[in-house]
Amino acid sequence: MFLPFNAQKGRLRILEDKFPEALTALEYALKHCPQEATSNKRKVLSFLVPLELATGKIPSSELLHQYNFVEYANLSDAVRRGDLGSFNREVSRKETSTKFEAESHPE
Repeated sequence: MFLPFNAQKGRLRILEDKFPEALTALEYALKHCPQEATSNKRKVLSFLVPLELATGKIPSSELLHQYNFVEYANLSDAVRRGDLGSFNREVSRKETSTKFEAESHPE
């Protein structure tokens, strides 16, 4: 599994709560990822999409569907519409499903 240096740097910056630096590194990694390396792009986007949402950037619906990030489509739509109720429901639903997945796969 190859991820460009900047993708790894972006992941590290997220863990260090250095979000502007993480965005810069991940955006660079995505921009310079070969066109045919869709799995690498998806790996970079798996960190970039939630980070963009957390910092107020809304990814396009096309991008979310192109790379099969449908789990963020409803959340992005709620943010785009300014629908706080839908946003809160999506966040709660995601938190519940994440907790369930973590409990059903003990380490």
